Amino acid sequence: GVLAGRLDNGVAVGGVEQIALVMAPRLLGLVRSHLSPRTSRAVVGEVRHRRVDVPVEQVLREVRGGGGA
Repeated sequence: GVLAGRLDNGVAVGGVEQIALVMAPRLLGLVRSHLSPRTSRAVVGEVRHRRVDVPVEQVLREVRGGGGA
């Protein structure tokens, strides 16, 4: 996919060292299946969200492992 390709490119050129994936569960699985092994190793967190109205601060807490309501 296009998104996976862009992520792969970001990791390959050295500008991206860590990636947090925040997206709907179904899309997350699809993107994950298209990532290169190198890019998969750069993924440091995943948050499965279906809603777009979640505050950014809450998403950041979840990515960092702090949970959230």
